[in-house]
Amino acid sequence: DAAPDTKMLLISDQQAKEIADTETAQGGFAVAEMLPERDLRLQAGDRAMLLHCLQDPSNLGAILRTAEALGTDGLYLYQCCDLYNPKVIRGSMGAIFRAPIRRIRDTDAFFAHCRSAGVPVCAAVVDRDAVLLGQYDFSRGGVVLIGNEGNGLPREVSDRCDVKLTIPMSPASNSLNAAMAAGLFLWEMAKT
Repeated sequence: DAAPDTKMLLISDQQAKEIADTETAQGGFAVAEMLPERDLRLQAGDRAMLLHCLQDPSNLGAILRTAEALGTDGLYLYQCCDLYNPKVIRGSMGAIFRAPIRRIRDTDAFFAHCRSAGVPVCAAVVDRDAVLLGQYDFSRGGVVLIGNEGNGLPREVSDRCDVKLTIPMSPASNSLNAAMAAGLFLWEMAKT
């Protein structure tokens, strides 16, 4: 059943093929307004994540889904791929409509906001000198910054963080997929 003010159109199979972005479309298409920006203000004890320049829509969708499932207080996006990319929407399994998401345009203002709220800022890095995930105490909350798939966080960003955290890995491996790494950090924050 459609909402009373919903306009529905029947289209041909050929039209559906032309607008579909997958090989086998599910048969339903929609045009909707974008969600309004949320006013997410961090408070002491909050657990959140900032995604810095993520480019893969599948990763962003998976992170949205995981963030909602694990109950994050905020998911901030800085210069990431399009939040409304069909792969993001599909991968999020609807979390895009429920999770606390906000795009930010200024990392300086974001760092200042975190500090004024008393929320520690943590850089997710691949660095043997960083604190191992699992040894850091998230009971005071924290915002974990995840860098992009190819380069991670820029040094000028990670150096501004209060602490650098790393995921313990086998010596044969040097990194994880951004969505997997984000999931591990979100899980660790949710445990405390």
